[in-house]
Amino acid sequence: MTTFVTSLAALDALRVRSRAQAGRLRLSWVLVWALLLTTVVTLTTDGAPPALLSLPRSVTWTQRGADFLRGSLQGLVVTVAGDGALRLAPDAPHHRGVYISAPTAFGLPLTALAVRLDADIPPDTALSIEVRTAPDGAHWSPWAPTYTLEPDADGRLSAENLVVAAPGDRWAQARVTFSGQAEASPVVRELSLVAIDASRGPGLAQLMPSAHTRQAAPPPAGVPQPRIISRAEWGANEAWMTWPPAYGAIQKIIIHHTVTGNAYTDPAAVVRSIYYYHTVVRGWGDIGYNYLVDRFGNIYEGRYGGPGAVGSHTLSYNIGSVGIGALGTFGNAAGSVDPSSNLIRGLVDLSAWIAAQNGLDPLGQSYFVDGVRPNIAGHRDYDITSCPGDYLYDDLAPLRQATWQRLQEAALPKRRAEFGAHTTPATLTARQTVQVNVTVRNSGSMTWPAGGDHPVRLGYHWVDANGQVVVQPPEDDHRTPLPRDVAPGEEITLAGAELTAPIAPGNYTLKWDMVHEGVTWFEAKGSATLNVAVAVTAPAAHQVYLPIGVQNSGSQPGPPLPPPPGPTPTPPPAPTSGCQNLLVNGNFEGQEGWVINVTDRVAVYSNLRRHGGRWSMRAGVPPGGWNFDSYSSFEQAVTIPAEARSARLRFWRLALTDDPSNDFQYVFLRVAGGAWQELLMEHSNAGVWQETEFDLTAYAGQTIRIRFGAYNNGRGGVTSLWIDDASLIVCR
Repeated sequence: MTTFVTSLAALDALRVRSRAQAGRLRLSWVLVWALLLTTVVTLTTDGAPPALLSLPRSVTWTQRGADFLRGSLQGLVVTVAGDGALRLAPDAPHHRGVYISAPTAFGLPLTALAVRLDADIPPDTALSIEVRTAPDGAHWSPWAPTYTLEPDADGRLSAENLVVAAPGDRWAQARVTFSGQAEASPVVRELSLVAIDASRGPGLAQLMPSAHTRQAAPPPAGVPQPRIISRAEWGANEAWMTWPPAYGAIQKIIIHHTVTGNAYTDPAAVVRSIYYYHTVVRGWGDIGYNYLVDRFGNIYEGRYGGPGAVGSHTLSYNIGSVGIGALGTFGNAAGSVDPSSNLIRGLVDLSAWIAAQNGLDPLGQSYFVDGVRPNIAGHRDYDITSCPGDYLYDDLAPLRQATWQRLQEAALPKRRAEFGAHTTPATLTARQTVQVNVTVRNSGSMTWPAGGDHPVRLGYHWVDANGQVVVQPPEDDHRTPLPRDVAPGEEITLAGAELTAPIAPGNYTLKWDMVHEGVTWFEAKGSATLNVAVAVTAPAAHQVYLPIGVQNSGSQPGPPLPPPPGPTPTPPPAPTSGCQNLLVNGNFEGQEGWVINVTDRVAVYSNLRRHGGRWSMRAGVPPGGWNFDSYSSFEQAVTIPAEARSARLRFWRLALTDDPSNDFQYVFLRVAGGAWQELLMEHSNAGVWQETEFDLTAYAGQTIRIRFGAYNNGRGGVTSLWIDDASLIVCR
């Protein structure tokens, strides 16, 4: 919510300047629509140069005098003689009346609608105005209210909020409710709907950080500036900006909500609409807010002039304050919602930076203009208004506390990391797991413990094109342990950090970060993350699974059958003499040799449990993982020479299960062209490494495939199987 005029002198000056600018800058013409009902529409280009005509444009639909007769009137009359106005009829029931305009099609897609009136509202009378939109004039949205009618410099009244339309809407309709007294009625001489199309500027995906960029590291004992989407980035047409910037020492932060709806998918377009409404339609010369924050936590530069510029958001309190508009409706209005955690995070990030730059105590209060008020306050603390809505206002106390905590941590940065070289790939397939080398330096004051109840590890978050953090299944959310404690100032390279791509294809920002397990992520304490742009593509077509035979000697149906193998890798050359290990990469320290079958829960290389070396292979779902009905397996094909005197398969296994009645671990063998044979099937929760050996001499002269796996039925607990140090020793 915004208020502009700060004094009567300023109002008079604004009137003179606005009229001069209107004659100099604005070009309007009337379009007559060939519709069922004739309406008056004005297309306004507002003097924008050709290069900027892709940015917001508007169509203004206006009714006056006899035009009102084209709509529906209940308890109202139109006085054609004299002022040609719409007012209550003398016999209106309960001194109330309703006007509904004829449905009107606009020649452009609607991002938002503004309401303007030429009207008189005597004391003890009222007007309430609602609008609705549709894609086709038939399938209408619910009626959306507008709020406080505020006077503009041209003498007309404008609703303080915009109504955001759904994508694809091109029709609109207004409903005006009159409330009066026996001898008094509101009078409406002119009603206008201003349709704003802001869809043709940059979208949110284009405003995300560019590829392989890092956030700026915070200065010593300071709070870093959060990522702020500049006016140029979100598409502000500076040709419309006519209000010269003024500056004042910042003493207060004032939080607003914009009352523009909450279901928006293109917040940058909503910001452009607000800018157009404030700057052009209402003639203010610029947007009122200093900054805006959307429901995804993105921060937008508002008022021109940068930090310290005087905004136009709270009447009489603009000089010395920063106005932050939370994009949406957060109480005391139809369609209100609780502010999202991302929006609160963005407010905290921005408030902490402003407080640090200006020496504000977020928990304090001080005298300002005409009274003592909190240093971080809501619009309602300064004016008779419900802004920023009950829900957001209730969040201001924890927001102040979180801002204070951010300042404290910046002054004594215990947890801070600086990232260096890394080998993150720019492209991955969905759910692909890779190993990455990441170099990181401990630039905080705390030694990073490698063990104990709360170790420090390397982790990551995926952020989608809308700025939303992707929630991955637990087994895809890897944490890489430190090989040792890392002292302040020390640098370490973490080799082979596991990374799993999101399930859905798309363009993502990968954020590498350190995590103090059970305590906090480093980013939450002001530490910079390593941001990498990664394109996630759809995986190749899944293998076709065919039924296979597993013997079941009991009377109950056996477990679901595991899928058949994937493509056969080229086996190593057969030995000519002596003994030789035919398994490739049996210690899992490389990535060759093994085929990981494509199932809902794929097997992965693991360093959480290992028998020897740094890596093992895990099938199934680890403890605490997301349970799905799925096989999980990996395998390798080998050819045992015909002259082999002995062939022995040896490996170490570690089995865990919370559901021994339904899940199982297994080892299968299949001769090329034959059926799968069971070497091992168990329901084990041993939890320790066990050595296992099978004699495969009988398969001399044949190509066999060995599969290790685990099955989870998706209910109850989870089951997993780790394999390490596997070998197939063949002697001639």
